Amino acid sequence: MRWNVQSLTIDSTSWTPVTAQSYCEEIVVPAIAANGAATVDIKGRTVQGDSTTEFTINAGNELPFLGGQGRFAKGDVVVYLQSTTGTVTIPIRERT
Repeated sequence: MRWNVQSLTIDSTSWTPVTAQSYCEEIVVPAIAANGAATVDIKGRTVQGDSTTEFTINAGNELPFLGGQGRFAKGDVVVYLQSTTGTVTIPIRERT
């Protein structure tokens, strides 16, 4: 098992897609800044334009997404994210 980390900058006005950067089994979204200095609630949606799919990852927590049939394909959009306050860069982890 190996973890790859990508930095993703999200803001409070647009929905930013989390895209699998490689073939992977799991993608973990933390509600903490990449430098570990700040936490922020993060809103997520599984369908960008559909508010009924919206959920919140509370500050300091993380949410894992498991690939269908065990894997995400490179380029798959897993979830759309938005910060609840300002702009923040978060470390997205992929388990291959």
